[in-house]
Amino acid sequence: MESIPWLESEIEHGFWRAVSHVAGRIGTCLRLRALSGMIIAHRGGKLNGGRAAVQSRSDHTLRLERDDAGWHATGDLAVRLGSPHSIYAEWRWDGHRLSLRNDRYGMLPVFAVVEPNRVILSTSIQGALEAGAPTDLDPAAMAVILRLGYPVGDDTPFLSIRTIPPGVTIDWDAVPALRGGPFIVPPNGLARDPAMDAYVDLFRQAMGRCSPSGRFVVPLSGGRDSRHILLALLEAGHRPDHLVTTHYRSPRSREDVRIAALVAEELGLGHEVLSQTDLPVVAELRKNLLTNYCTPESHAWYLPVADHLATGFDVSYDGIAGDVLSMARYLRPADLEEFRKERFENLARSMLERDGTSLRGMLRTAAVDLFSLESAIERLRRELPRHAGASNPVRSFRFWNYTRRAIGPVPFSMVRGPQVHAPYLDHDVFDMLAGLAPEVLMERAGHFHTDVIKHGYPRYAHLPFESADYRGAGYPRSDRQYARNALMYLIRTGPATQISRRYVMPRLARCVLDPSYGQSVTWLAPRAIYLTQLQAMIERVTSSRTT
Repeated sequence: MESIPWLESEIEHGFWRAVSHVAGRIGTCLRLRALSGMIIAHRGGKLNGGRAAVQSRSDHTLRLERDDAGWHATGDLAVRLGSPHSIYAEWRWDGHRLSLRNDRYGMLPVFAVVEPNRVILSTSIQGALEAGAPTDLDPAAMAVILRLGYPVGDDTPFLSIRTIPPGVTIDWDAVPALRGGPFIVPPNGLARDPAMDAYVDLFRQAMGRCSPSGRFVVPLSGGRDSRHILLALLEAGHRPDHLVTTHYRSPRSREDVRIAALVAEELGLGHEVLSQTDLPVVAELRKNLLTNYCTPESHAWYLPVADHLATGFDVSYDGIAGDVLSMARYLRPADLEEFRKERFENLARSMLERDGTSLRGMLRTAAVDLFSLESAIERLRRELPRHAGASNPVRSFRFWNYTRRAIGPVPFSMVRGPQVHAPYLDHDVFDMLAGLAPEVLMERAGHFHTDVIKHGYPRYAHLPFESADYRGAGYPRSDRQYARNALMYLIRTGPATQISRRYVMPRLARCVLDPSYGQSVTWLAPRAIYLTQLQAMIERVTSSRTT
């Protein structure tokens, strides 16, 4: 086994002997083709004979440059993605004018670089960089991303690249400008019981507007959002080809599979359970690419579903926004009070300290200063007032930032192939739910959506939902596998320059050896992988510009 001198010198109190044992188990893996070469290249391929490690991409990019003769275009002159009646984005260059439009939520990501003499539009950040976008990171955006796990507003990791805002309808024939943003739904004054009736009726109407055509499948969890979709489909006479559920990775509960199986049996529907076939690091690398490096949060668990949906289905359904719109889970009275008193700096600090990840120790001193807590607080402080006028400002902030930027890429970027219907984003459903006062959701222990489903479909009221049990049996093993994979990847590629090896590497090794510490891998590894992959992508793009 090759020695790893820098790691050996950094392990204290005799811990090196234990780490040597781990490294011995890793040694044979180091002779495999480098994960970085196979996966960071992001272009097809397999790992150890398994399923495709990287999905093929169908990115679109338009580059406009202006000189004395006018604007000149290269790339995709006209692109239309999604459905104009649902989630969509489109642009068109006719030789003189650029038209750009998207849906009211801005869920389908399009990235833009807007300069006086250059405009780049791309459906991926990598595409924008390859078209010439500057590679400078946005320190404030990164400070937020690394702590909360998602960007806010239209930020990306890069200073020059923005996500186009929601509700853009722009025709440019001079120097372009991006205008748009979240809209605020006024309070509707509905009490709980009338709101429940309205929810049932409006959701049925929404499902009628997105009836399936062709072969379709319903991803089913143990929760409320997907079950409401399924029951509404069956009520309308639409039976899916089958239901599909996936095993979560640690630390999520595995109750989904058990509960979904009970529902499928009760309804007499076929049910397929998908396993996590990718190695954890491979899954993280795929996820980072497909979500455009905008969230180190681990949504990689959804990749088996995305792969399955790409095998010949015409339509699928997703419950995006159902939770944030109709559950009290994310509502904290203290946060509502801070919003109402406009104490945005206090709220920003509270959110980052409560929900965020501490980076001190994980990052080198220079990176801690660059991606500082204070810069994250200031960036968040500027975003929060945009939601202060909403009937439920906590919900508004979470929807337009977490749901749009961290969850939206799951059904609308990861899934390649079938049309994805998102009935909770139906305009009538969304506007009614977004107009509810927070107290409506918090009544009766916050079980609003549960009670709505039982009210609308009493025949199935006896079926349970996923319990609050956070972890299940077998997770220590998956934690150790994840830590081994991450340690192997970082040893082979070298961690990003912002990462403190003295902090990260020994802790990953401890995750392998100490079951009581193993769960730490679920916050440590994704951020280490994310930063390392992001740096490798920047270096590759920069290198390609000099050749």
